Amino acid sequence: MSGEQIQRPTPNAQRPTPKAEAEAEAIQAELPLAEKERRDREQLFLDVAEFEGMLATFGRLTARQICAHRAGWDDRYVRKLAERSAGVLSFPGSQGYSLIAAAGDDELRHAANAIATQVAVMQAKRVRFENILGLRHAAQKLGDAHAASDAVARELSAEYFAEGAQ
Repeated sequence: MSGEQIQRPTPNAQRPTPKAEAEAEAIQAELPLAEKERRDREQLFLDVAEFEGMLATFGRLTARQICAHRAGWDDRYVRKLAERSAGVLSFPGSQGYSLIAAAGDDELRHAANAIATQVAVMQAKRVRFENILGLRHAAQKLGDAHAASDAVARELSAEYFAEGAQ
């Protein structure tokens, strides 16, 4: 530090040139992944708070309404915000997003039932995939790739028609 002076920006300093801005962006891109993840978590926290504030102000909103109000958000991001929030009511088949505090008992009961149904469907899908994987590996151990493909096709066909009957 001896002999070196630190230059401080003056009040009349000019804006950075486009080249300087591009260099700054390149440096930001090179930040360690942990730092980027930390910033992303912080932004997500802020966005969840904004999302909850929108619902507190306007009541029930659809993803389309939310995305129209907030540039840069899409329906996937809105779903992510709803998942991260402890105060937002969101469930399969709902007519949008609302605050849990504003929901009545019937709506909460309906949400719980819709989620239980979704869990059962996803559990059945997981079991089907595990069964197919098991059949595939068993046939492959026997050294017959055609048998493995046939076993998978039979399992998929049986599961498809079983689901259609329900």
